[in-house]
Amino acid sequence: MARPLSVTDSQILDATNAALVELGTHGLSISEVARRVGLSRAAISQRFGTLDDLKRLLMKRLLREFEERLAAVRIETGAPGLIRIAELVGNMIGAREQFSNFMFRYSININDPILIGLEEQRGEILRALIAKTMPPTAIETTAAVDAFMAHLTGSIMNWQASRHPEATAFLKERTVNWIRLAGIPLEDSY
Repeated sequence: MARPLSVTDSQILDATNAALVELGTHGLSISEVARRVGLSRAAISQRFGTLDDLKRLLMKRLLREFEERLAAVRIETGAPGLIRIAELVGNMIGAREQFSNFMFRYSININDPILIGLEEQRGEILRALIAKTMPPTAIETTAAVDAFMAHLTGSIMNWQASRHPEATAFLKERTVNWIRLAGIPLEDSY
């Protein structure tokens, strides 16, 4: 009779994610994951295959969690929906230090095709949500979505360099201004 597994796949993926966050793609190894969960390198390899296989599985899980997080939120069409998207993005950013660490890791990991693929897929999921939310504007929907994505990206970078303490409030404020600039109807309560 086989010995029961002492560590779940989910725990191994959690350890893989933690190692990836802390060490980046160059520091991540099956040995490091094994050390974190108290298993042998062989046990991890036998269950997951190569390090790339393990990363792919982790990325699929992170992508699924991202999709579920966005799908769980009711988002209206028009200005309220665009503002809600900005708030969601702000909440995902977290604190300034977290964001700085993320950007540093992202710049180091940009050569990893698995991580690039994840970022592209996340971007497409976010673009689809924005397209679904975007009301008619003076330009075609695809161009309006591109402009809104550029607004979010630029605002995130601007927040990082600003004295504003919280990303969510900053993105919401900037998005309200973008909506007004785009001529999208907006209630006075904003």
